[in-house]
Amino acid sequence: MKVTVGIPSRGRSLELAAAVLALEKTKSGGNEVDYIITADDDDRPTLDIAERLREMAPVTPLTGPRPLGLGELHNKMAAATDPDAVFMLWSDRIVPITEGWDHQIAVAAMQFPQRVLWMDSIHLMGAGQFILSPTWRAAQGAPCPGVYPYWFEDSHTEEIDALVHGFPRMAVNARAAGPRGAKTNRMRDLQFWIMHYMAMEPRRIEEAERVAAALGVVQKDVAQIIAHFQKRWVDMLTRVPMLTETFGATGEPDASYLQAKARAEAALDAMGVDWRTWAPAVADAVPEQKTESVAKAEIIE
Repeated sequence: MKVTVGIPSRGRSLELAAAVLALEKTKSGGNEVDYIITADDDDRPTLDIAERLREMAPVTPLTGPRPLGLGELHNKMAAATDPDAVFMLWSDRIVPITEGWDHQIAVAAMQFPQRVLWMDSIHLMGAGQFILSPTWRAAQGAPCPGVYPYWFEDSHTEEIDALVHGFPRMAVNARAAGPRGAKTNRMRDLQFWIMHYMAMEPRRIEEAERVAAALGVVQKDVAQIIAHFQKRWVDMLTRVPMLTETFGATGEPDASYLQAKARAEAALDAMGVDWRTWAPAVADAVPEQKTESVAKAEIIE
């Protein structure tokens, strides 16, 4: 099976090299694995290391101006992936800790071709690294909204999958590792971005309906799924000061961030959302999300 790993990177060239080489050295050898790296055209160290990595692994660098939304890079890499390949989003902050990780992905993608799969980390809580089968990619199209300058894009994918299929989410029997210690690029105004994400719920509902129709899936428990995710973000609003102190970017925002935020504000204004005073309403009782691990697949020598 073809497996393409997409890695967006900026300002962490050594970590990027570690991520690619760890993936390359722990793959099973039984699948056709390649890597797509996106690098901003003003990030010379990342561009240089991507070229060096081409000597050691099947790497395709994609370069261009720094985008406003991180998801633009995710969509760019997914679009550059062969239609018959599985696409996995990776991070330059993590490495695989499961030998033959690609075999676990290939088997799970064949068993559950209509599901979004996940590779979770032993260190981090959250959506994890999403894995999109050819079937899912054909049904959804671009996987990310491409609006947010940091975070949120994997949460979008997680929610679309849940709205289409319900809980539990499906995690492959392979893990990643890499504690989050560094600041997050462009991470600021977290409360605004959480509120923006919540306000976009109607668009996610519409997208999930479209994907479900394309897959021939009957949705169920949609109201409860929506309530679960809305409550998650309300809970996160209470942790904004702590998260900002821990991961917030230092210094002044760059031009790309200011443009991204202005674009997001304009979108809310166009929807008639008074984001300056808006407060979310959340259901009292919501279902607990669970994760189902796909059975470990043995590698046949």
